[in-house]
Amino acid sequence: MVNLEYKGFLGSLNFHSDACYYFGNLQLKRDKVMYQAASIAELENSFKNSVDNYLADCAAFGIEPG
Repeated sequence: MVNLEYKGFLGSLNFHSDACYYFGNLQLKRDKVMYQAASIAELENSFKNSVDNYLADCAAFGIEPG
């Protein structure tokens, strides 16, 4: 399995062959955060945006990421 890493978070990288898109999710214990894109480069950006948005949401709600 291929993993992406950003700011200490890991994310998966998968390919849906029938629909021809890449997708993944953050490897979190408590929360489910998914992302998808048409190319690997776009998926990396989508992954990083998901991490940044997740951290912003956690800060806004005053909860510990995880």
